[in-house]
Amino acid sequence: MTKIVIRGGRRLVGTPERMELPAPGTRLEVNGPAGRLTARGNDVRVLSPVDGTVVETSGEGADVTLRVDPGGIADLRHLLSGDEARAWALRELERLQQALGPREVGAALADGGELVADVGAVLPRDRYDALLGDMLLEP
Repeated sequence: MTKIVIRGGRRLVGTPERMELPAPGTRLEVNGPAGRLTARGNDVRVLSPVDGTVVETSGEGADVTLRVDPGGIADLRHLLSGDEARAWALRELERLQQALGPREVGAALADGGELVADVGAVLPRDRYDALLGDMLLEP
């Protein structure tokens, strides 16, 4: 049994107002839809990292879990782990910092700043929409 926890991007997306999850018995495919969430009027796709059949959904709000039966041994070769995952996360953080930096100055690291729990709450709507589109590959 594989457990998919839908948490990634919470600081970017914020707390969803609505979640749509597949019902038990639904077949998921790698990179296919595993749900949708709505936050600040933005509809965001959640993609499945594995093939399998949804066995159970649990949780609510921002903490939702799907239990998926891969029907045998889950093929996880396409997923990053260890050093690869760390390198990817650092590249994504750099990309986020560049997207949030002042356009006139170029990319800059914050010095003395604080992490915010909800990026969308502190950005103007047009910059937030553009940021979601860029980081989550949403239209």
